[in-house]
Amino acid sequence: MAVFAVVISLASVYAVETTNHDFDGLFKMDVPEDENFTNPVEEGQYSAKLSANMEYVGQNFSVYYYNVSNMAPDFNAANITDYLPQMLKSNSVFMDEPLIDGNLYIWNNTVGGSSDGSYLVGIPSEDATEMVCVEGNNLDDLKVFINSVQF
Repeated sequence: MAVFAVVISLASVYAVETTNHDFDGLFKMDVPEDENFTNPVEEGQYSAKLSANMEYVGQNFSVYYYNVSNMAPDFNAANITDYLPQMLKSNSVFMDEPLIDGNLYIWNNTVGGSSDGSYLVGIPSEDATEMVCVEGNNLDDLKVFINSVQF
């Protein structure tokens, strides 16, 4: 019975057909084939929901790109993995320390002590000068997408 549950679980993770998407030459990531992204900043709208350098809004999840060259100096951080948790804690709904799972940083939106079911999952570049994060409600899918990031 447990084997059957694992097979069903794996099938649901890989049920979405993906394609490799280039995000403005900054990074590439596998995303659902039918997902379309807009960049609010490029469309003339102000958007700094998570103070990202670039934000891409899809129908089912959002993608954020951070670069060490744009870190606010008041956080006194050595690299992007030091900076991002501090920055998020100071001005977002992802206020808790991230769960670090291998090279993934996982935040759960727990404002007011209860979760709204949304997650932010990030992966830094090897030299910790860049980080890509995805925000959405399906943690398993977010992990699949973020693990495909190529800087």
